[in-house]
Amino acid sequence: MSAIKKYLKLKLFMIIKSKPIVSDKLCHWILTECPMQANELKLLVIDALEDIKAEQIVVLDVTGMTDVTDFMVIATGKSTRQVKALANEVSKQAKAAGVKPLGIEGEDVGEWALVDLGDVIAHIMTPQSRSTYNLEKLWQVSEESDKQASVED
Repeated sequence: MSAIKKYLKLKLFMIIKSKPIVSDKLCHWILTECPMQANELKLLVIDALEDIKAEQIVVLDVTGMTDVTDFMVIATGKSTRQVKALANEVSKQAKAAGVKPLGIEGEDVGEWALVDLGDVIAHIMTPQSRSTYNLEKLWQVSEESDKQASVED
């Protein structure tokens, strides 16, 4: 959740509960010191993946398709060992930046690891898994199907 969303949510909560609105000092802290915004977090994930030599890094902006996350970063590791190392590096760099991963899945097997950072989800896969599941195609909205959906509305 972005700092502005957190600020507005906090302000709304304070109004509803009829408590005094937070001070300007606290508002400044919320806006400047809150966890990273989605774009910054996306760049952190890309940097972490590049540090361990991930291949075929693709970023999908899924803000219009789901409320679960803003970005999906998909990358390929050459082996299960590299997939595990990539997931570990993403998690480690996120923690160093003050972002606690919501979940890490598949790190033990290494065919497909998922690091959920809230606004950004990293999918790290072996080449075989990536070609099998083809997430880019799954999350792609073609212009033709988009036009068809608008005509039906």
